[in-house]
Amino acid sequence: MIPLARTRRVLESGIREGLHPGAQLAVFRHGRPVAELSLGFSDPAAESPMDSSVAMPWLSAGKPVTALALAALFEEGKAHPDHKVADWIPEFAAGGKSTVTISHLLLHTAGFRAADRIDPGLPTEAALSAVCATPLEPGWRPGTDAGYHRFASWLVLGELIRRISQEPLGGFLRRRILEPIGIQDAWLVPDNTGTGKRRAVHHDTRSGRPVPAPDLNAPALLHRERPGSGFHGPARDLARLYAAMLAPPERWLRPETLREAVARHRTGVRDRTFQAVVDMGRGFLLNTPDMPYGYGPHACPDAFGHSGAQTGCGFADPAHHLAVAWFCNGMPGEAAHQRRQTQVNRALYEDLGLAPADIPPCG
Repeated sequence: MIPLARTRRVLESGIREGLHPGAQLAVFRHGRPVAELSLGFSDPAAESPMDSSVAMPWLSAGKPVTALALAALFEEGKAHPDHKVADWIPEFAAGGKSTVTISHLLLHTAGFRAADRIDPGLPTEAALSAVCATPLEPGWRPGTDAGYHRFASWLVLGELIRRISQEPLGGFLRRRILEPIGIQDAWLVPDNTGTGKRRAVHHDTRSGRPVPAPDLNAPALLHRERPGSGFHGPARDLARLYAAMLAPPERWLRPETLREAVARHRTGVRDRTFQAVVDMGRGFLLNTPDMPYGYGPHACPDAFGHSGAQTGCGFADPAHHLAVAWFCNGMPGEAAHQRRQTQVNRALYEDLGLAPADIPPCG
């Protein structure tokens, strides 16, 4: 295993500064694990040390699991990206949303961001009903205007998977996406696995000391199916997902399906939520200059993945056959986290000898 001395120093410095109680990181190259870090505490109040099996909150970094489930349904001919959502969920047409397509949801061009203010702790049926009743933003042009949807549109995508596949959401995700590539310990709700693995307690660290975040640790919320923000699992499982995307095994998703999922379907458009230009695939954030939650200054232009709010990220860099996931169980505020994310990803490339000074750019 590669020791990752620079990356370790960045994460250990974050622990000393109070940015996070603990951290986890996993790296694959050419489909094989080459590095792993587990630092600090998964639960400092209980003095529980972090280890590589602890389930971390992926938050939005888990969105690609749902996106790949839709890609599987497209591959099987059971749905198409251009199908209208209301063809499957008629109640979704309310409020001017009758023309919104599955692709619009995946590309964050659907235009009902007000639904992200709905209480995420509502039972799934009640939350979905409230999302469907939410109207389009005034003047919004679905498919043209862009604005990141934090969680509400992903509830709709989860319901689409249920109705199209005629399977429970968690069961379909495990059967079609996770288990075929050896992911056993990631879950959308704890009952999906029955493994009994330890879960990291997530913390608000804006004050410089860890305070458990009630919005992320409440048992009722953990047992809601939230496909846009509810995944938990070890970092190594998310890194394994990206490794499989770079070299898909037989009887999983076809290479052409994966290429289509991470193609630049949305380019050069300013995102009204991020207040920046962010290129997107269908459910993936594509490497874009100066984008928030990016993959660091050394990532190649074709890198793709997704980050989680003030927690960490998972991504693949095809030019380097690289798959990465890392998470911290502390949310220090946007500015502090953006610095942390840049520092971790920069140090990681340097530890791996993939910085431009070490090799030809993206060679």
